[in-house]
Amino acid sequence: MTGFTHLVSGVGTVAAIYVNHPEWMKNFNAIGVFCGSSLGSLLPDIDSSTSKISSLVRNPILGVFFSHRGFWHSLFAIIVLDFLLAFLLRFLMNIDFNFFVSFIIFFTLSYALHILFDMVGNKGVKLLSPFCNRSFSLPFTGWFKSKTPVEFLILLIFLLIVFEGLR
Repeated sequence: MTGFTHLVSGVGTVAAIYVNHPEWMKNFNAIGVFCGSSLGSLLPDIDSSTSKISSLVRNPILGVFFSHRGFWHSLFAIIVLDFLLAFLLRFLMNIDFNFFVSFIIFFTLSYALHILFDMVGNKGVKLLSPFCNRSFSLPFTGWFKSKTPVEFLILLIFLLIVFEGLR
């Protein structure tokens, strides 16, 4: 899927939660929520030279050492990044606790949504990397191709389900 689709799905899910259940969101820092969901939506594709986040970071090393939809699309990566971000934000930068918690929670949610959306494609993701190199994909999704009207339709259906489901 494209970076735009990932960004809209992550931030759109957060917006749906905010619109339909503002009482759930009242204790979260809005900037932390937005920053966490935006970064979490795009970061798994940092190993792809054509991704939005990779063009911002401009780090060719990540693409050399990690295959696309490999380590950065794994459950282990979510855990490692959560610990690294927690250490960086809370202990090195001494960021406000409310911002920190908001950022980490919504970063993790959006990161997981990114991986779920990539499991729709026919290539799947190496969900258990680096412990297992098997690719996992959702059933009946091998026909999906990125950058097509079908991707836009799937995004719309997902957002409608999220908005309606949270009512």
